[in-house]
Amino acid sequence: MTVLPSPPPGDRFDGVVDHLVHVTYDHHTILRLAIADDAPTSRTVTAVGKALFGAQPGESLRLTGTWINHRRYGRQFKTETCERTWPATLRAIRLYLASGMIHGIGKTLATAITTHFGEQTLHVIDTEPQRLLQVHGIGPTRLERITQAWRTQKTIAEIMVFLQGINIPAHLAVKIHQTYTKADQDPIEAIRRNPYQLCRDIHGIGFETADRIALATGIPKHSNQRLQAALLHTLTQARSNGDCHLPQRVLLALADHAGITFALAAPTGKAAKRMEEATGHTAMTVHRLIRPPLGRTSLTGHSNLLEDADWRTPTWSSSTKPPYWMSNSQSSSPQPSAPAATSS
Repeated sequence: MTVLPSPPPGDRFDGVVDHLVHVTYDHHTILRLAIADDAPTSRTVTAVGKALFGAQPGESLRLTGTWINHRRYGRQFKTETCERTWPATLRAIRLYLASGMIHGIGKTLATAITTHFGEQTLHVIDTEPQRLLQVHGIGPTRLERITQAWRTQKTIAEIMVFLQGINIPAHLAVKIHQTYTKADQDPIEAIRRNPYQLCRDIHGIGFETADRIALATGIPKHSNQRLQAALLHTLTQARSNGDCHLPQRVLLALADHAGITFALAAPTGKAAKRMEEATGHTAMTVHRLIRPPLGRTSLTGHSNLLEDADWRTPTWSSSTKPPYWMSNSQSSSPQPSAPAATSS
C-alpha cells in the first residue's frame, strides 16, 4: 500500500484498519488506517489512543480527535472516540473483505466479489449468500466458511455498536462474544436476558459497567433485579474484604447510591422507631404504608403509598417473618422474596 501525505487536518474521518503497530499493557493502541474515500490512490495515516483498543485489521472505523506531530514519528491522529461502522464505499468494502476478517476470502477473491456485486456486496453476503456461487473460485465448501465467518463478524459488530452507544470499551465486546459463543449461547440474548450476569461471567466487568448495560437494555431503574444485583455486588465485595456481614445502614446507603427508592415498615410504631434508629432512614408501620390516603379510593377499594408511587418498594420488616417486595402492582397481596435484611 502506497503511503502518501495524510488528508487535510480535521477532527473526524472514516477509514479501514490496515494493521496494528503496537498495543501496550494499558490499552494504548497505535495502528495504520487506510482512508476510506474514493481517491484513486490508497492513503494511510497513523492513529493513536486508548479508544482504538480492540480494533482489528479490516474493521471500518469512524474516528474523532486531533492531529498532532510526534517529535520522532511525525504526524499522527490522536483519537478521542472510535466508532465501528460498516464499510460504506466500494473501496472500503474491498479492503474489509481482503483483510482476512471473513475467513475464506483473500485479496484476489475480494476483488472478484466486489467487481461482480459492486456496492451491493455486503447486502448479498448478508441476505443472499448463495449468489456468491456466481463468482469464480467460490464453491459450496468455501461458501459455507464465508457464511459462517460473516455471521460471527456480524454478531461482534452488533455487540460493539450497542456497547459503543453507552461508552463500553470495544475489547469488552470481544470478551463478551468469546465467552458466550464458547458456551453455545447467543451473546446478544444473554445480555438482554440478564445483564448483571456479566459481572460473574466476564473478567473486567463490574457492577457499575453491568448496570450501565442493564439500564440501556431497558431494565427498570427501581426493579427487583437491579436492587438484588446491587446487594449481591456489595455482599461479594464485603466477603472479599474479609467481612462476614454488613449493617443495614450500609445496605440502605447502597440503595440510595444506586438511586433505588425504598420504604421501611414494621408491624408496630415502636418497632418502626427502632428501625429508624438502627438505619438512619424514615420508617413507618405497615398499616400506614398500605392504608389509603384520606379521600382516595382505587379500583381495588383502596389506594396507598405503593400505588401512588411509580416504583417497586423493598420493605424490611422487624418481625421474624421474611421481608417482602411490595410494588404498586403487588400492594394488595405482597409476596415474599429472598431475605435481604431485618432490623434487630
